[in-house]
Order: sequence, then C-alpha cells, then structure tokens
Amino acid sequence: MSDTPWRGIITPPAPGPYNMGLDYALLESVAGGSAPVVRCYRWAPCAITIGYFQDPEREVDLAAAARDGVAVIRRVTGGGAVFHDCELTYSIALPERASPELRSIAGSYDMICGAVARAISRLGIDASFAPVNDIIVGGRKISGSAQTRCGGAILQHGTVLIDADRARMSAYLRADPEKSRERDAAGPAERVVPLRDLIGDRALAPETYSTLCDAIIGSFAGTFGRAIEPSSPTGPESQRAAALARDLFGDDDWNARRIRPPL
Repeated sequence: MSDTPWRGIITPPAPGPYNMGLDYALLESVAGGSAPVVRCYRWAPCAITIGYFQDPEREVDLAAAARDGVAVIRRVTGGGAVFHDCELTYSIALPERASPELRSIAGSYDMICGAVARAISRLGIDASFAPVNDIIVGGRKISGSAQTRCGGAILQHGTVLIDADRARMSAYLRADPEKSRERDAAGPAERVVPLRDLIGDRALAPETYSTLCDAIIGSFAGTFGRAIEPSSPTGPESQRAAALARDLFGDDDWNARRIRPPL
C-alpha cells in the first residue's frame, strides 16, 4: 500500500438512509483506489436497521415502528436488527490487503473490533472483543458490528451505545428465540449495557462523544500503523450518498425484500 494518509471523518447527525448511503459511497471509493476511511456519526431521527439477509417482519414490529415514525432500513452488511438512537456509530472502509488478518472474516472482526474495544477502554471501561462481532463489558454488549466486502475492500460498521431506551428497543425489536434460550430468555434490551450505565451522565456530555470519536480514530491509526488525517466526504461521495439514500436505502422495495444493491 502507498504511504498516503488515511481519512478520518466525523459527520453530523443524519437520517438513516443517508448514513447508510454515505458508508456505502465510502466503500465504493476505497474499492476504486481511494485512501481508507474511518468515520464516526450519529442518527437523527432515530432509526432501525436490519441485516442484509433478514426478514423485517420477523425482526421488527413494523406496526409499532410505523406508528412512531421510525424508519426501518436494510443494510448492505449482515448481522441483526439494531435500534439506532443515542449512540456513536463508527465505520471503516479499507482494502483487504491492508493487513493479512483482514483476509478472513474472523481475523478482520478480531482486528477491527479489538481496535474499537481499546478505544472504549480509554474511558476507564474494561471492554473486550467477544467473537463473532461484539464488544462486551461485564458480559453484556456495548457494541455490535457487521461487515460486507466489495471489489477487494471491506466495510465494517458498528455501534457504541451511549444510552439505551430499553422500552423502545423492546417495543420495536423482536427477540430471537434461539438467543433468548441461550441467554436465559433475555431480550435484546436486556443484553446490552450503554456507557451511561457505566460512567453516569458524563456519557451524555458532548465532550465524551468527541473524546470517543478521537479515541476510535486514534486506535485504528495505532492498530494499522497509519496516519489518519481529518477529512470530509468529497463532493462525489456526498452526491452518491444522497442518491443511494433516495434510490436504495430509502426505497420500500429494498427495505421490505432484499434486492441486489448496485455494486
């Protein structure tokens, strides 16, 4: 790989279709030869995403989500349903050749989630990677991740819970019977632990969010031994993200039943 610095992007809160569109646009840029990108972002308004292979009717109470005006968006990545509200979401787009560990699914999750766990730990929290794709504190999940691959590049994105509205999570997300049996019948809301439960109201402070963004970007820089410089989406990336938000991630056909994305 060249010595070109990687890009670190912190974007303002945005609707779910645009957030997913920008992650996808950044993946396309990297697959086309652009420098790798680490991004941190938030969601406004709140939204639900489901994994690429999931059936929304099995995973989400669609009537409850529609009643409350909460969008349900199909990701291009795998994984399970997520209610995105008070959280930091990270994404990283990079070539598979950036490290030998990235060639396998297990190795890439270990490397990328490990970097995020070390960033969270800088807040004085004992966070650790839990295969396949989670980060846990005290046995409960503070971060989950999902990924996809395109043209020799990887996109992984994941959450870091800042606070959790467990009532809304339980209202929208249907419990997986297998996971519930394996984990003493706990539903999705009971299996998570947000930062606020761990460090109190300090978790809600803007400076904590900024610190965590910087820690994630810095941890990736250390993990991959690369400089990561502050950046912004390019004009073409922003335009592509807006088009994807409109034509793919905001499209009912895409979100209700899986169709092939325009890779």
